[in-house]
Amino acid sequence: MASYVGTVVSAVSSLILWSQVGWLAARSQEWWLWVALTATGSGVLFSAYTTYRRQRRLSPAVRTSVEQ
Repeated sequence: MASYVGTVVSAVSSLILWSQVGWLAARSQEWWLWVALTATGSGVLFSAYTTYRRQRRLSPAVRTSVEQ
């Protein structure tokens, strides 16, 4: 759950920073946009991985094949 919240927060901050890219560039601070975009991408990958692991762990087919 926390990975989803963090991903949404970083996505929203990316959108806000994207709308202010001119202001950031004038102050040589456009790297903040790249930080937010990287955090969003990492959050998406981490959320996908944790969802995959959770589904695999809860799947009865995997449990029976491991036990045999």
